[in-house]
Amino acid sequence: AKITFEEFSQDWLKLYRMKGNKETTNEHRTYCISLLNRYLAKKKITAITSIELQGLLNHLFANGTAYNTLRGTHNTAKMLFAYAKESGLIEMNPVEATFVPKKKMTLQEASSEDTAKLYLETDELKEFLSYVDKHRNIIYRTLIYAIAFTGMRPGEAVALKYEDVDLE
Repeated sequence: AKITFEEFSQDWLKLYRMKGNKETTNEHRTYCISLLNRYLAKKKITAITSIELQGLLNHLFANGTAYNTLRGTHNTAKMLFAYAKESGLIEMNPVEATFVPKKKMTLQEASSEDTAKLYLETDELKEFLSYVDKHRNIIYRTLIYAIAFTGMRPGEAVALKYEDVDLE
């Protein structure tokens, strides 16, 4: 099998797109594959090693790639190579032996103003909710309150069903 990473990744992506994921998920996988292809495009799928993949992740990390992008790229590679293994092209998934590098946040960074900007102070929350209270749609009001007081992500809140709520 003289198939290159680029060829294999495009075949995998076509199959992946048929799984019925959200379009944003498909776009993210496509982007992650484009990152992988910068380094691996012409390499034979059978010749790619864990050491090489770890080097690639380390290089992206060193060049300031966002942690979530690194994680997405790692996961995409893991799925892609798992498929190569299931297809009998490779015997071991080289991604299994790799990890996503992560910057250790200093106490100074954790308590920095950037982090503080992500959250509302009590008075800011009260002011925001006073505007929310004026909205005529009770569903929107309820949703925003649920998000504000539980820390749920908007997508999680929107997906809630009646049976998910424990009224006791």
